[in-house]
Amino acid sequence: MEKNKEPIEPHSFILSQHDIITSLALLLDRSDLSNAVKEHCATALKVIGIISTDLVYGTGTHLLSRKEFDRFFKSLPAAYFNNRELIPVVTLTKNIKKCIEADEVVAIGREDV
Repeated sequence: MEKNKEPIEPHSFILSQHDIITSLALLLDRSDLSNAVKEHCATALKVIGIISTDLVYGTGTHLLSRKEFDRFFKSLPAAYFNNRELIPVVTLTKNIKKCIEADEVVAIGREDV
């Protein structure tokens, strides 16, 4: 019983990937960033969710072939357009950070990742 009286550390909670991505998308939407950055980063978060879910559960990445992702993948190096599942999640995460810092869409492959 004494263990229950210990304070809970704020970093001790584990949120699901879906909760984290949804929270980040909500924060993005409410930010003062340009609409182009919000759209780019929100799409990157969707891509991260699809790729991460596939890595953990083997669900496949076929959703990335949808037309809604075409414009996003056209902004990436050509190698990723037809091989969308190959883009590293860390690259997308770094790109989101760069876009937020610059408040403009920073093209992957033309940045210092």
